Amino acid sequence: MNGYATRLKFISKTAVVLFAALMMTSCATTTQVVLLPDKEDKVSVLEVTDTEGKKTQRLDQAWQSVKTSPLTGALGAPKVMDEKEVRAMFQHALAAQPPQPAVYILIFGSGRTSPTEDSLKLIPGILEAIKTRNSKNILVVGHTDTIGPAWYNLNLSLKRAKNVADILIEKGVPSENIEITSYGKEYPLVKRPDGVAEPKNRRVEITVR
Repeated sequence: MNGYATRLKFISKTAVVLFAALMMTSCATTTQVVLLPDKEDKVSVLEVTDTEGKKTQRLDQAWQSVKTSPLTGALGAPKVMDEKEVRAMFQHALAAQPPQPAVYILIFGSGRTSPTEDSLKLIPGILEAIKTRNSKNILVVGHTDTIGPAWYNLNLSLKRAKNVADILIEKGVPSENIEITSYGKEYPLVKRPDGVAEPKNRRVEITVR
């Protein structure tokens, strides 16, 4: 069987998310991935890439699924499954699902690399979640709005993510437990044309698993 690789973009169609549950099942001939909504019916975005890195499919709807061909291992087209079908097919896997990750969003001023004062008030709750879950898997992802060129926003979003990671590290979170990434102006929470400011898109998302 050909294997699979997944890359979680940490993107959401909503302003606040709990990162969507991911269910993977494998048998001798195929691999299937289903994107599940969280308890509030919010859905993140997942990219599924084949092992050769040649084909990627995007899942962005609740109960959307993609699987490999039993003959060639090629990645098929996504399709939305019926919720009842998913629950019946994967009842044991669903029962064994770990607690869903907690996601926190910190907002930034235009061009700023430090969170707003209101966002900084979320830090104690984030630290408590890390402690309660004994988490060693913390994802910090930077984003921007569409003001400025792409290269500038990529750099700015990375600085934002690094600064938030530094705050967590200063509070005692081991650096090896934190993964940092950034997407610039890509994957906004609120879609806006280029050159239009949007405070909700100037953010860092922290996922605690």
